Amino acid sequence: MTDVGCKAGKRVGDAFYLHVSAIPVADPAMRERVERAAIVAEQPDWNVVKVQGDAVSLLTYEAFDEVAFPALLAAVRVNLSGGIVTRTEYRARANPPILHRKETLLRPDDPRRPAFTALTRLAEEHKLFAEPHRIGTRKAWLERVEAAGLVVRGARLLPRETEPVDVVRHRTAIVRRDLSQPVQMLVAHRIITESTTVLDYGCGQGDDIAALTAGGFQAFGWDPHYAPDGPRRSADVVNLGFVLNVIEDRHERAETLMAAYGFARRALSIAVMPLGKYTFDGLKPYGDGYVTTRGTFQKYFAQQELRDFIAQALGEAPVAFAPGIFVIFRDKELEQEVLLKRQVRALVRPVGLRPPERERRVVPARPELAERIRKV
Repeated sequence: MTDVGCKAGKRVGDAFYLHVSAIPVADPAMRERVERAAIVAEQPDWNVVKVQGDAVSLLTYEAFDEVAFPALLAAVRVNLSGGIVTRTEYRARANPPILHRKETLLRPDDPRRPAFTALTRLAEEHKLFAEPHRIGTRKAWLERVEAAGLVVRGARLLPRETEPVDVVRHRTAIVRRDLSQPVQMLVAHRIITESTTVLDYGCGQGDDIAALTAGGFQAFGWDPHYAPDGPRRSADVVNLGFVLNVIEDRHERAETLMAAYGFARRALSIAVMPLGKYTFDGLKPYGDGYVTTRGTFQKYFAQQELRDFIAQALGEAPVAFAPGIFVIFRDKELEQEVLLKRQVRALVRPVGLRPPERERRVVPARPELAERIRKV
């Protein structure tokens, strides 16, 4: 499971690199050196630190999130033992150093890691990191990328012939009047109970969380657009509902699945849009899915395709509950208990749990509603 206490950062020779956001999880000695260097350097906009013995370099890279392989803009090197400060500007240089493998600089639970790791996996797939001593500058790197038939567009690495498409993922989030199908299933099968904690990973507008909370369940969620500051911490059950199917990058799908699984103590539920249930009218083929007229991406999964994808990414055999819905159990006793109950009770009553009206979301749940859910 995800351990936010793990050390972050990348070691290259005797130097250690770390993103500014990961400094709180660095060891105390390193934090102390970085803090001392920052005071001496008076460099407010750095985003990566390099620690090499008594030398601490505060590095400013261009838009870390928006650029796939950011160029170095400026560096301030502080020799802590001698108090010497050296400043180097790269902004005017035609061929500055660039940064690879951004995810390695982040803390383990950073929400940017899946996308950054997917970028690295794609680069590795095309052998872009071969002879790494030759690709440390922008010119050499772009030549390598071009030779592989690829192009860098913003934060992405794409085949050169790919038509640029701006996918807007958050537009797929809908307002729900009832619990989503996967969460209904989790409650109905007693995978979610009053005593379990629930993380809705990619919670959208939060209606499942609101409904569960109103019914007396312990639920919280995170979403990169609607709830970026929501808690990303371990829970007994994690719901990854209709998230993977809106991610256009196949590597990022796998990384997102693994990230969500890392937070699950007992079970992870995965739900996607199943193949055969929807028509493709008005959809434009893109990658292994389609782009809608609203600028969103949809990947439709065949049942066996989804089963194989989950098993390959997580190394565990998922249990199918419905078309497009699987559960991975860490808790094997819970798995056997649920499977046994499924054999005894083939039909499970639907869960009559709804989120409160948005303007009244703070109103406590009606006792009879909570009681009805507990009896499922």
